[in-house]
Amino acid sequence: MLLVYIKPVYGNWAFGFTIAAWLGLWFYTFEKARHKTWFFLWLLGMVMFIWFTLQLTFVQNTIVSAVSEKLSDNLKV
Repeated sequence: MLLVYIKPVYGNWAFGFTIAAWLGLWFYTFEKARHKTWFFLWLLGMVMFIWFTLQLTFVQNTIVSAVSEKLSDNLKV
């Protein structure tokens, strides 16, 4: 499981509670092991697809140009 954790302002207990609630709901929702496995594989596949896509130079240049154009319009530079 891939978790990106940025230390929150509200404390570690809230982060732990959120993760525990998410896991509890996940086990409650997917009662069969096959459903859990496919859900996890789909989620992992999506994360890997997004990560690999963001490593492409064309995608990075497109994102940077779109953001810089938007900032330029908003800042009237």
